[in-house]
Amino acid sequence: MRIIHRAGWAALGALLSAGCAMAAPPSYTAAQAGAGASLYTQQCAMCHGANLEGGAGPALAGSAFTSQGQTLGAVFNILSTQMPATQPGGLTHTQYEDLMAYILQKNGYPPGGAPLAYDQARSSTASLTPPGT
Repeated sequence: MRIIHRAGWAALGALLSAGCAMAAPPSYTAAQAGAGASLYTQQCAMCHGANLEGGAGPALAGSAFTSQGQTLGAVFNILSTQMPATQPGGLTHTQYEDLMAYILQKNGYPPGGAPLAYDQARSSTASLTPPGT
C-alpha cells in the first residue's frame, strides 16, 4: 500500500507539472487550521509525521511537498477520498476542510477572513508552490 500511495503522488505531480492555470489559494481561517492541527495529530501524523515531514506516507509540507507542482484541488481530492488510509473518505466535509487549512498553514499560506469551503477546495486550480514564488 505504501508503494501505491507514493506512486499515486508521483503520477499526480508529473501530470500537474505540465502546467496549470495559476490561481490564488482559497482562503481559510486560523480557527480551521487550529482544528485541523488537532485532527491531524489524531488521524494523519502516524503516517505523514508529526511535522508533516513524511514517513510511511508522503510529506505534506516543505519542499518535498510543494516542489511537485500539485494544485490545491488535486491534493484536496486525494485527501477527501483516500484518507485516512484506515477509513478512506470517512471524515466529515468540515474535518477535511480543517485538515487542508492546516496543511496550507504549515506550508506558509496565511489565513484569511473567509473559511475554506469543501466544494471550493475540490475545484481549486491554485498551485501549491511556496508562497511568493
